Amino acid sequence: MQTNSRFVFVSHGNTTNGAELCLIETVKALKLQGCDDIWVLLKSGGAHMEKLLSENGVSIRHVANNPRWLGNKLGWMQKLRWLKSTISIFVQFVKLFRELKPDFVITNSVVCNPASGLAAKLMRSTHVWYIHELGDKDHGYHYYFGKKLTWNVIKLLSDRIIFNSRFTMEHFHKESKPTPKKIKIIYYAVPIDRFKISDNRFDEIASSKWKGIELWKILVSGRTSAGKGQEDIINAVEMLKSVHGISNFHLTVLGKVDGPYYEKLKSLVNKHSLNGHVTILPFVDDPSKFYSEAHVGVTTSRNEAFGRITVEYMKSNMVVIGANAGATSEIVMDGMNGFLYELGDIAHFAKIIAKIMHDVVRSTEFASMTMHTVEQRFNLAIHGAEVKSFLFND
Repeated sequence: MQTNSRFVFVSHGNTTNGAELCLIETVKALKLQGCDDIWVLLKSGGAHMEKLLSENGVSIRHVANNPRWLGNKLGWMQKLRWLKSTISIFVQFVKLFRELKPDFVITNSVVCNPASGLAAKLMRSTHVWYIHELGDKDHGYHYYFGKKLTWNVIKLLSDRIIFNSRFTMEHFHKESKPTPKKIKIIYYAVPIDRFKISDNRFDEIASSKWKGIELWKILVSGRTSAGKGQEDIINAVEMLKSVHGISNFHLTVLGKVDGPYYEKLKSLVNKHSLNGHVTILPFVDDPSKFYSEAHVGVTTSRNEAFGRITVEYMKSNMVVIGANAGATSEIVMDGMNGFLYELGDIAHFAKIIAKIMHDVVRSTEFASMTMHTVEQRFNLAIHGAEVKSFLFND
């Protein structure tokens, strides 16, 4: 039964961001577990995502736009149009499920509306809801029908529910522990194969950066937004320079999104006279250069649902500093595989950076130890085994 089971993933998007990237990762992990009959339903137009799925032996079917039930606030007329679109996609899912006869239907995001879950129930397939995000606090979305009703519908339509962290789970589900058998936290594998450098070459470059440091490179990756809190690191490096007397550093903020928050960051850089020390750049297709060269990786997010980037820092031979908030504290164990600072305590944040830079030998060893142990906690084999075991109730 297990090796012959058919898995159908329903994606809300067709890019390689966020939940879609996690979908590709889970597909790879299940393939390693011998689960070969995997299909993905997504809107046409996502050429890069389709290429990655096809390279991993996944079958793809195009569906109409799958309307989200989280987003900007809707008026009643807009909600009626949403309902019409949802009924339409529900009918399409029913037809596809009748044809494909999936054993498991995985709805791959909390933003996916309930049409796929309802269709799976109708066809007697095991329905799994994989929740990767908070929705409101991390992305600023509005629950069209309220968070409580949304969660109750998810519970009603799901035979299994997977969360990417305890923090995400507790955002929706605050009942007494242990959690019910239908709910499980499964961390990601976070392979860094999106970096277009061979594994051996990447490791070589990432290790060589610690030899004879003349310029300390700090990296914070993620879209520029108030929720990501990049102002913390800009204020911290100002104190690094003015209080601790360290000026041989460069901070790269990778993920520029034009808007009020980016303008705020740019103004902050100017205010602190840090133009020679801080660069704010847009996302790039291949960020391997920034990751392989950076010595310190920083996560300043206020409500990180998981923190894939934090794990990527660790796998890239960096010393990691994270805000003691969201799921970051589930990944970063203070003093063991990284350091945590309390939100708002910029003086402590700057002090941590200064301490890292004052002891190159210890920091080199710390980064190397973390890089070699993080793979034991986050990898495709563990992720795939946990997903498969949970789906089959092993």
